Amino acid sequence: MSVADSMHNPLSQKSLVATPSKYDGNKKEYDTFLRQLRLFIRGNTAILSTDEKKITVALSYIEGGDAEIWANGFTDAKLTAGDFGTWNDFLAEFKQQFGPTTTESDAITELENLYQDKLTATEYWMQANALIGRAKLRKNEDYVFLKRIITTRMNWPLIRQCFALDNVPATYENWQSQTIKFDNQWREANDIRAQSKRKDDRKPKKSPYIPRAQEPAQDLGEPMDVDSGTTKREKPPIKAVRNFLTDIERTDLMKRGACFKCKQIGHLSRDCPGQGRSDSRSDNSGSRNERTQNIRSMDTIPAPSLSTDDKDAMIAALMDKINQMEKALKDRKDF
Repeated sequence: MSVADSMHNPLSQKSLVATPSKYDGNKKEYDTFLRQLRLFIRGNTAILSTDEKKITVALSYIEGGDAEIWANGFTDAKLTAGDFGTWNDFLAEFKQQFGPTTTESDAITELENLYQDKLTATEYWMQANALIGRAKLRKNEDYVFLKRIITTRMNWPLIRQCFALDNVPATYENWQSQTIKFDNQWREANDIRAQSKRKDDRKPKKSPYIPRAQEPAQDLGEPMDVDSGTTKREKPPIKAVRNFLTDIERTDLMKRGACFKCKQIGHLSRDCPGQGRSDSRSDNSGSRNERTQNIRSMDTIPAPSLSTDDKDAMIAALMDKINQMEKALKDRKDF
């Protein structure tokens, strides 16, 4: 700290007591601020020897909110009067302005709303004892009320363990000591368990199984070509030789009255002299060829457009053909 700072604030280098926090008029912080202020003045009695010095120091720590407005008005009035009054008068006026009017009832309300939750048993009892002091409750005379608060606000597993004892706590001090004991034991056991888990985590773990990447599939050729050394590929099917008439050829032969087999004029296909009947084998072959020729081609070629005279001639030739076939059929029946 520089010399200038020491001269500006002579109390900072002589006081061993922490300076009070700034007070803005919050009634919940009234007791805390007043406690800090009294300790600071008591630790600096050599310098703060008069009531006026105590009051001016107290006013310097009142800042912000409604408290600053009140402090400014108080300071102006006292400076005008030329007298700050006594220290006790200042405390009485300050308490009347900012002190809680229902200190005891407020403390009891806070005690009823105090739950252990994540607090340790020690932390809970510290806060509970402070509220009991503010509420001016007596631990022995008000034991029934305090027991109801303790058993319903502390964590139930801890309270249940106390009720499981052969000698259930019967006083305020017994409840405090027993719950703190069980809570410390429980937390110690959890710490040991946590350390054991951390040791297990440090153990090397087996690496997980990772399957090998599959190699790209090889080209095995055509399906079913399992062994190229012993299995031969199938040959493409042989296309059948077309030995039957097309629609155009058939129409042309019918117009000319020619044979469907030898394509000569003067006889029908069944009377074709080129058809051999030497043996049953040739007969069977001939009948198969005739059936094959009579099958209409699947690869038909559309007939060219014909004039009216050509159509009439084709119809006439067909009628003659039909008559000849009917006559031949009748002669065969008569024979």
